Amino acid sequence: MKLHFSRDIFLLLSLPSFVYGAELKSSENHIRRVQKKPKEEEANPHQGCQLFLKEKHDPQPALVGAAYELSGANPDYHVQAQAGASASECVNGQAGGYPCNNVDLLSLLTLPNLGSGAANDIWGWTHAGSGREFAIIGLREGTGFIEITDPYNPVLLGKLPTATGNSSWRDIKTVNDYAVIVSEASGHGMQIFDLNRLLSIGNPPQTFSADTTYGGFGNAHNVFVNEDTSFVYAVGTSTCNGGLHIIDMSNPLNPTQAGCYSGDGYSHDVQCVIYNGPDSSYVGREICLGSNEDTITIVDVTNKSNMIQLARKSYAGDRYTHQGWLTEDHAYFIFNDELDEQGFGVKTRTHIMDVRNLQNPIYLGYHDGRTNAIDHNLYVLGDLVYQANYRAGLNVLKIVDIENLEFEEAGYFDIYPSSNSANFNGAWSNYPYFPSGTVVVSGVEQGLFVLKYDGTPPPPTDPTLAPTPAPTPAPTPCNGKTVKVSVLTDNYPLETSWVLTNDCNGEEQLSVGAGDYTSGSTLYTTEECVPAGEYTFVISDTYGDGLCCAYGTGSYTLEYDGTTIEEGGEFGQSESTTFGSCNGPSPTAAPTAAPT
Repeated sequence: MKLHFSRDIFLLLSLPSFVYGAELKSSENHIRRVQKKPKEEEANPHQGCQLFLKEKHDPQPALVGAAYELSGANPDYHVQAQAGASASECVNGQAGGYPCNNVDLLSLLTLPNLGSGAANDIWGWTHAGSGREFAIIGLREGTGFIEITDPYNPVLLGKLPTATGNSSWRDIKTVNDYAVIVSEASGHGMQIFDLNRLLSIGNPPQTFSADTTYGGFGNAHNVFVNEDTSFVYAVGTSTCNGGLHIIDMSNPLNPTQAGCYSGDGYSHDVQCVIYNGPDSSYVGREICLGSNEDTITIVDVTNKSNMIQLARKSYAGDRYTHQGWLTEDHAYFIFNDELDEQGFGVKTRTHIMDVRNLQNPIYLGYHDGRTNAIDHNLYVLGDLVYQANYRAGLNVLKIVDIENLEFEEAGYFDIYPSSNSANFNGAWSNYPYFPSGTVVVSGVEQGLFVLKYDGTPPPPTDPTLAPTPAPTPAPTPCNGKTVKVSVLTDNYPLETSWVLTNDCNGEEQLSVGAGDYTSGSTLYTTEECVPAGEYTFVISDTYGDGLCCAYGTGSYTLEYDGTTIEEGGEFGQSESTTFGSCNGPSPTAAPTAAPT
């Protein structure tokens, strides 16, 4: 049986005073506590959540904005110098009152802004047709929907009230332009909300209703969506022994139960993928990796009526296996243990499982971080691991050599500046998958943070050993004319492209394709020596809104032989400029508007 005597005894001794009439129900792999419900919310059974309830979660004020500036706490912070009313660049390790490194604050919606007493989970949605971006945040009283297409000016579009009672636990994912929302609130079920409704909100904020609710279970602790298969996996329910309760969402308004996996008992969280990793026996099959309290449990769920457990791997020093995410090559599973920092007094500990052989995973060990904070939810994007580490806030780890457990901290944004101790306050989760590069973080006592990791490499370990700069080579003389194109991207850099054509011979001289610019609000410069002649420059935007000003304040400048030929940004689908001559002199500079 998958029991930890010391853990279970500790849990019974540490139950809050409102829990009474506890009855222990034993299953093959898990002890579930059945408790009476307190006045508005259902107590969650697992130990980390019991400890969460013991903390004070008083709402925290914003450490940016006009009121913060007036406080004088950071004399270097001035609202008028920032890009938004609650924005702050990370300068000298501070963004307003928040410690930071390589992460800027674009905006903040506090709990009063959200009309809530506490926040929990967070996820995101991008509308494929328009590129508009939305944050979806779990709140004690329901779910909030915020448009962050302009990340400096987020708009609370509305809230979906909880299906039953209030709860500190809510979990959200998206599938086929629908949000699915579960909660530990008794009898809640899974709310299903059509996200396309957010595209035409005339008078925000509104109070929404669910499009439908799936009632195959009452409470659930977490939910995962495999968007490649449209299957939803609810875990920690009172069904399936707390394991995988699988819902077919191919018809989102008519969800049906597709399967139930109970073979390893309670699963706290899970990730399911169409496997495309190094274990050739399982390529193309749907594989789930469960964080199952004290093991990583791997299940082949391709056949929902005959799911097969491939492996169940424990590790030394486990306290509560909480959540994890595969690397993009499906070779390693990076996961967190919610209680090892508090239980063993260690630094934030990130664990790594080698899953190149799905039937024989190997625990490689762990990486200890900078602080003592508890790690809660993490997600992998490329070679970066975005971690929500409670009191330490958002931490960004760069994978250096995963097989040898080598990571480096590439950035952080601390939303709970008063402490980095191992307590259950601060950052609950994060979502780093917006095409614009925006990252959203939910703070239990703070609200919604809209952030941007700037990707700057970390400084040398010893600042006194700065590298000697390489000598700058002498410039190569230009025997023709110099063309310089400078583009300041908007919030959707992938949409912008340009081409410079030599009209004297009809050949393309220079170009940047759609997708080549990858960072929003970033200046890109291309400068080349070209033959003297006549040229046509065309700049385009695939969405048809130019570089300015609906979704950011981008612009471009075109120079030829040191003369500014054209500049602008408001051009819709495209803009064309012809200059030079196959036989004549260089063009005259475009007139400069008088200052106003």
